[in-house]
Amino acid sequence: AAFSTVPIDAFTTNGYNATLYNTAQGNNNPLQGKFAFTGTDDGSLTGSWGQSSIDLGKLGLLQTASNQTIKFRWNLGQDGCTGIDGWYIDDIKVYSCAQPTVQFEASTTFVNEAEATIAGASPNQCLNYVEKTVVVKINKAPSQPVTVTLNTPTGTATQGSTLDYTISPTSFILESGTLSKNVIVRIYDDAYVEGKENIILTYTLNPGTGDAITEATNQTHTITITDNDINPETFSAELINENFNLGEIPSGWSVIGGGLYPTTWAVKSYLDSWLDPNGHPFLFINSNDLGNQLIDKIIETPPFNTLGMASINLSFIEYFKIYNGAGDLADEQAIVEVWDGANWQNLLTETEITGTKGSFTAPFSRNIAIPISYANAAMKVRFRYIANSDNWWAIDNVKVAGTMINKIESVVTANPDPQYLGPNGTANFYDAATGNIILKIKNLTSHDYGCTSVVIDRAGNGQTNWFGGHLITNKTFKVTTTTNNATGQYEITLYYNSAEVTGITVNSMGKSTNNIPTSSTGVFNSVIRSAAYTTDFAYTSTFNNGFSGFGLSDAQVITTPLPVQLIKFEGKNTPEGNKLEWQTASETNNNYFIIEKSTNTNTFLEIGIVKGSENTSEVKNYTYLDKNYSKGLNYYRLKQVDNDGQYHYSKTISILASDEKIITISPNPVHSTLNISLPENNSEIIEMKMINTAGVEIFDKMNKIKDGKIIQDVSKLPAGFYQIIIITKANTTSLKMIKE
Repeated sequence: AAFSTVPIDAFTTNGYNATLYNTAQGNNNPLQGKFAFTGTDDGSLTGSWGQSSIDLGKLGLLQTASNQTIKFRWNLGQDGCTGIDGWYIDDIKVYSCAQPTVQFEASTTFVNEAEATIAGASPNQCLNYVEKTVVVKINKAPSQPVTVTLNTPTGTATQGSTLDYTISPTSFILESGTLSKNVIVRIYDDAYVEGKENIILTYTLNPGTGDAITEATNQTHTITITDNDINPETFSAELINENFNLGEIPSGWSVIGGGLYPTTWAVKSYLDSWLDPNGHPFLFINSNDLGNQLIDKIIETPPFNTLGMASINLSFIEYFKIYNGAGDLADEQAIVEVWDGANWQNLLTETEITGTKGSFTAPFSRNIAIPISYANAAMKVRFRYIANSDNWWAIDNVKVAGTMINKIESVVTANPDPQYLGPNGTANFYDAATGNIILKIKNLTSHDYGCTSVVIDRAGNGQTNWFGGHLITNKTFKVTTTTNNATGQYEITLYYNSAEVTGITVNSMGKSTNNIPTSSTGVFNSVIRSAAYTTDFAYTSTFNNGFSGFGLSDAQVITTPLPVQLIKFEGKNTPEGNKLEWQTASETNNNYFIIEKSTNTNTFLEIGIVKGSENTSEVKNYTYLDKNYSKGLNYYRLKQVDNDGQYHYSKTISILASDEKIITISPNPVHSTLNISLPENNSEIIEMKMINTAGVEIFDKMNKIKDGKIIQDVSKLPAGFYQIIIITKANTTSLKMIKE
């Protein structure tokens, strides 16, 4: 019998990415006019391996007589233009779907914290959340009920009702009548500056599942969370920066109505056509590819937070090509709009009248100011193209950037804006009406303070009488928590503009029960002043006796000199482990440091000793690597021991650690030297391969890991995209590298 083409609707994963031009459009490819894979595989990343699945049941093959032979073939066609060489196929498997298989319905979910608009439950009603649904399904009824248990999630986000997210249910049954289950992931909008985080979901089929097995695809679901908080002392912020160099629609971008190229938007890559010479892939929609058919398609960016900004700017490069000759069927339009929180607002409209803008290799640059009146917590930008056989619109290097208002609030707070202050969280508090910063609190313990209200309860410049003959600033603050802790340790930063502290004496930070203006008693601690917003100031102090009223005092703090002057103690999670770093300005009779660790801040255990420098007045730097850290929060402190056995404790710091052991490369893009970081030990010998976009293997060699890294010279490689394959005892990892 004759061979027949597999239709696009038979693909269940990674189907054809385009319809090839036909003869009338000047294409001499023998596969002209057919759905096909073209360019680089849109279902994967710039030519790396991608997996496609086909439901043979949709081809009528299940109705063939027994003992018949079924054959498959793969056709590669090329036109007369410059092409990308090669179609590489591997791991072909034909299997029966008569066996029930389990999988996630989709592989990714994207969410911005700004989407969280549902009020939390008391006492954390200020901790808003949004719920996302992740579907787990079985393709047909199993022989007996299947119990599915979600594994402990991995990723950089932290699970917990007072942390980043919760999941429910974590175990459920799939059976006849219940072939799918909605897993609800609740993502919280906290006030912490965390950057982009992710949640990686997997599952296990419990023993006794009958004839059910796992499907070959969608066995992992990744949820990407974009933070909507910005460091209050950041002057400018890059909110969107997309160059499309991974060769596919970026995570979080949405093509409205879905579909495949050429019926809608796609990221395309051609050897002889580009907008950015440093990265050929670009966002593209081509009305010529559909013939006489009207196209009206939209693609949107993910949401981003622009509240509190002084300016917002959108920039991109483009090639908008018009057609107004014989047989013109429509007035093509290229429209750019922005979401103001309630409605879409027009930023740009291009038509036949405005004319062609740019060209391939010489694009037109756009810089568009977005009105501040449109600022909101979930702003989006969208590109809309309307045309009928009217050429195309190509876009690259889309950026949205903003500058912050960067102001310190100076008036009495009228409407407090409570924020959640949870275990070991650092929350920034702003005036709800103006967006100006008031203060910052870093919780140094695992205590949950719940919804926390911060106000300026008195304003003005200079100082006034306090208790015991001491003076305190006229501008004072009050912090009210849902659940106070009389012994809780925290770091608090008060913000003052220069006029508020001009000419006054600041020797300490003062604190009084309830609030400063009505108090006749108080305590005070040493304070550190730092510059804020160029001309203003931030004052930071640490207390361990509960929240109340705060101000800056002239009271002198009398301290006893310690044998070691510790000027820095901090840590971070790295692929090698939790890395602690500390620095001393001077040491007297310092024998050694004991490193202590806890998972609850109550019980600390010794995990290591680092020798001190005895007596020195020079700055000394120390490090310690904890390779045996626990997933989640780890707490560390230093126990400094003198030669005579006396000791002193440092402050306690926390490090949030994931149990992921990942392989990373940096920098990327790279110019000359590539650093490959691996979680394996130094005795491990690993195999490393490098493959270019033509599928040619540049090298294949064995490497020994040194200090958790492999350093590779790539300076002589031509610019372009490469695939790095790392083969260890445990697994094989494929990474993408861009050579500049």
